[in-house]
Amino acid sequence: MKIPIIIAFVFLVAFRTTARTELLPNILLLAVDDMLYNTPSSFGGEIDGLTPNIDRLAGKGMRFTQAYNTSSRCAPSRGSMMTGHYQDSYNETPGSGDTTVKSSILTIPELLKQKGYLTGLFGKDTHYKPIEKYNFDHISPMAAMAVGRSPSLYAENVDAFIGQALKQKRPFFISVNTHDPHRPFAGAPGERKSLENRFKSEIKKLAQKPAFILPPKVNKYSGNDVMAPRFVPDHKWVREEFGYYLNSSHRADQFVGKIIKTLERNKVLNNTLVIFLSDNGIHWPFAKSNAYVASVKTPLIVYWKGHSVADTSSDRLVSTIDILPTILEATSITPPYSLPGKSLIPLLSNPMKEHHRNIFTTLNSKGSMGIEMRSVIGREYIYIYNKWVDGNNLFYDGKYSGGLALKGFEAAAKNNDEVRQRLKFFYSRTPEELYHYREDPDALNNLLDQDGQHSQLPAMRAKMLNKLKQTQDPFLGDFEKLIGESGE
Repeated sequence: MKIPIIIAFVFLVAFRTTARTELLPNILLLAVDDMLYNTPSSFGGEIDGLTPNIDRLAGKGMRFTQAYNTSSRCAPSRGSMMTGHYQDSYNETPGSGDTTVKSSILTIPELLKQKGYLTGLFGKDTHYKPIEKYNFDHISPMAAMAVGRSPSLYAENVDAFIGQALKQKRPFFISVNTHDPHRPFAGAPGERKSLENRFKSEIKKLAQKPAFILPPKVNKYSGNDVMAPRFVPDHKWVREEFGYYLNSSHRADQFVGKIIKTLERNKVLNNTLVIFLSDNGIHWPFAKSNAYVASVKTPLIVYWKGHSVADTSSDRLVSTIDILPTILEATSITPPYSLPGKSLIPLLSNPMKEHHRNIFTTLNSKGSMGIEMRSVIGREYIYIYNKWVDGNNLFYDGKYSGGLALKGFEAAAKNNDEVRQRLKFFYSRTPEELYHYREDPDALNNLLDQDGQHSQLPAMRAKMLNKLKQTQDPFLGDFEKLIGESGE
């Protein structure tokens, strides 16, 4: 029997459309909040059983052991992931803390729409500005999921969304973001009050107000028998808070496990590009809201069946500006304009392939507080330019919210001159810092302390100058003045 030509043509178009859709990978951008880069066991963490789900994912794909965020604060960092640009390139007011995306800059959801993707955002919804610009098909607000801390509620929402995508026979893009291990840490004093305040802030612009839900309790770990990160001096209060942080990190790992199992249950994991990372480091002194390795380094994992190789790693320098180019290559979308990042996909088959020669990170003001920093990270050294330092300004106006870790820091400083000097340095800094981070990952020994000179300084200054020029950084002139006055 002959099929009428029109029917045959319609059938052929439908077949080709369906086939093309099936070939497109789903995309899962899986992010935890304020997790120190070496917390997972698969990235050097020493706490047994802390992150079994993250470690299992790392075993399925590739670990990037030299991966960095573009910023050490949540909103600007996530803006870079979604736009493929540094904060001062994508926002409307360069040099400020603004993270409003310019109309001329396209976001991942906008770009994926041309291929028919169903796009969903789960958590951290108040961090994307303006939210309308991102053009998500679905948003599950953080406030409705125990202020972003219920692995089960995240899984339920993601499961329903995947069901919609399967019903519509469309590939999906999911950006799913737990609020763990962000402050307040699990079990810490004042946790409930802090969560209630955050909840009130999160629901202000929601048309439908969800009920406040407490997150599941986690009290598996104690700081009594573990050593906290060395960039904060040892003290019983520091160790106590680190225990709370570990419990939050364990709950973040449960979140990862729940989401991955949700994809497996829906039989879509095998055709999903999974990207896991943290948006910045732990909210402690010398980490979050700074420009050190502990501030911006992230435990990045990429898993894509048929493309990544199980239990592999790459120590190439990579950045979160590489996420958007990676997704564009995976979905065969031509970049709409020149991008500063590069796709990570070639590294999946060739981990030693040269990628970035240097990493560039930025930190701008927070409200009226000028805390502007820039860092350049090479294979061995990190160079930091503190634009805000003038001999009078204090970091965070001398009011950094460092919790028990800061209180322990301050208590230890009362009886120890070396700790006292480090606390003073935390608030005052110097215009330039240089560290051999391979030997000194905690940035304890500023190589410019003695006389402001080091054999690596001219080269690192040149790299910083080049990055500032490339990105048309608003503080280029200030840096040129600094190195000019130094005789560079």
